[in-house]
Amino acid sequence: ARVYVSPSFYASMKNLPTWNYVAVHASGAPKLIENTEERPLLIERLHLRYEAHRENPWTPELAGFVGEKLVGMLEPIVVFRIDIENLEAKMKIRQRKSKSDFTTLHSRLVSEGARNTDARRLAKVDGS
Repeated sequence: ARVYVSPSFYASMKNLPTWNYVAVHASGAPKLIENTEERPLLIERLHLRYEAHRENPWTPELAGFVGEKLVGMLEPIVVFRIDIENLEAKMKIRQRKSKSDFTTLHSRLVSEGARNTDARRLAKVDGS
């Protein structure tokens, strides 16, 4: 997640523009999933996780991808799993700022979050 931080986001205007960010790098050995019966299950898990909250969620059935048609659509896709062996995280959330600058920045990130998912996420991290 990353978000542009305008100098106007602080209580004091004596700042330069910057970026706040959180990044995670996961590494591990990829494992090819060649079992064709497992592929539709992975698509099911994917759409349940990322579509279920939507007003009109996408499903393979709505798109007409059922049975052999779904298997055929998934055939050219390389499916793999990574067993995570190492996680590295880095974040730059705030600099040495006054309490009033921090409070103003946090409220602006929350406000920006209405239009920007990354700002909303960083406001949660920054406000904790």
